[in-house]
Formats: sequence, C-alpha cells, structure tokens
Amino acid sequence: LTVNASLLQIGGTSQTANQIAYNGTNSEADQAGVFIGGRNGRPAVGVTIRGNSLHDDDGVGIDLGRRHPNPAFSVFIVDGVTANDCLDGDFGPNLLQNYPLLFEPTENGNGGTTITGYLRGAPAQEFQLDFYSNPTADPSGYGEGAVYIGSKLIRTSGNGFTTFTHTISGSFLNITATATDSFGNTSEFSCVAGQCTDPVRTIEEAEDVLATSICAEGIVVNITTDESDIDLDDELCDINTVEPGLQCSLRAAIEEAER
Repeated sequence: LTVNASLLQIGGTSQTANQIAYNGTNSEADQAGVFIGGRNGRPAVGVTIRGNSLHDDDGVGIDLGRRHPNPAFSVFIVDGVTANDCLDGDFGPNLLQNYPLLFEPTENGNGGTTITGYLRGAPAQEFQLDFYSNPTADPSGYGEGAVYIGSKLIRTSGNGFTTFTHTISGSFLNITATATDSFGNTSEFSCVAGQCTDPVRTIEEAEDVLATSICAEGIVVNITTDESDIDLDDELCDINTVEPGLQCSLRAAIEEAER
C-alpha cells in the first residue's frame, strides 16, 4: 500500500481497521505494508495508521520513505527502518516521526502484561502509543503489527522525552508499538520489545540517564525583549504560553539555563 497524499487515515478504530498483508511481490514500493512517500518533492504528512493488522509483508510494516538521492528525481523511495533522531526535528514523510523504544515486557500475577519504555519526540507534545503483538518477529527486528492490543496517551517533557508504563490484560508475543503525534503523523513500528534499548535496559535507567544527558536541546534566543520565563518548571524557554511557538528572551534563556 503506497500513500503519496497527506492528511489520510488508515484504520483508527475496530470498525475501520484493515488487514494489510503479503505485500512485496509486485514492485519495490510495495515491499512495506504501508509505504508513505510524497509527490513533486513534497512528503506526505498527517497520515494516521492505527489499529490495523499488518503482517507477512516482505518489508517492514510501515516505511517512512526518503527523497531519491538523485535530485533530478522528485520522488520518495523505500529505505527500510529509519533511525530515531534527537527531538524529532527532521523533515520527511510523516515528519519521520520517532517510534517508541520498548523494554522487555513482564507478565504479572493477575494475567496481565506490563509494557515499559520511552519516547523521544517533539518537546511538550502529546502522542498516542499503539501496541501490537506478533506471532513471530519480523526479520529486521523491527515490527509489523499483527494484532492490535491497546493504546496509551503520553506527553513529552520540554526536553522531548518521556517514559511510560502500560499494562494490558493477557499474554503476548513479540510486542511492538507506534507513536502518533497530535497532527496525525504515525511512526514506523518499533523494534520488538526488549531487543533494541541500549544503552539502557529499564525505565529507571532511562529516567536517570536519558532524560537529561543525551538529548538536551540548546536554548535559542529568538526575541529581543527582556521578559522572564513564564514557567521554569516546564523545561521550556518561553515568556508567553498563550501565543503559539516558543518565545525566548535572553533573560528567560539565562533563567532556564540556571534552573
């Protein structure tokens, strides 16, 4: 399934979910379950993919493509798993939305499975995490999503980081997840839970090590006024939370840096 248009929804509820499977026999663009590209050099964005059953595709379940390396071609091509980036500020299909990182799940005594992990994304934004199980792991180590098993709403800090814990009734194999931002951009599938979480292995390690040290963003002064930061507890340099976007004065930047 190839998507080159923006602002589309594929699935989303049990009534509208789709089965997307066995792609990869006709052309390169069909290798993924869903390939998100673009047209005329403009990437497709706002493509929401939630609650579907994606399985047995030759490529990954969801592939956020990249521009053709030859600038003469204004098309997007399949490129497999796209690595996450700090603060998710890159540009491409679905804004190359970062996927979650999942730790090894645990089964608790009352028949439930607890999933923990973390997400690096745009700062101070809400994301819907969707979780899936799979009878077998994809050869790439990253997911497809054969059976939708639940969702959780999370919000990142001003440093673009959050951990999460979610318990689902039942026992599940090869759990994967996607993240969808408030604008409808769905990520690729995560790595299978417990397989790709170096350099940390637990939610406690993530909160101790990653939340502050690895992905800190430089403070950018972008206005010439001298107001103070309106809220030092939100980890954002901003003198006005009513207006959209960050408005960071020199005074506010100093206050935030010394916080």
